[in-house]
Amino acid sequence: MLRLKFIIYFICFFILLHFGLHFFDIDIFELFDRQTETINEISPPSTEIHDTISELEKSIQELKEVSSI
Repeated sequence: MLRLKFIIYFICFFILLHFGLHFFDIDIFELFDRQTETINEISPPSTEIHDTISELEKSIQELKEVSSI
């Protein structure tokens, strides 16, 4: 009976711990990960991003032209 009581307390503790960590958005595994990237290793933005930005700018201009008619 005493063993069952400790098992129930143990389960309740982990449930409360889970909800507390979830509420504050804390990831336990992220705390133990090493930071592998340094500032010099981060790659500059690719040309694909620049192409997408220019396409979006063209689309905005077209929408402005259509809405002004």
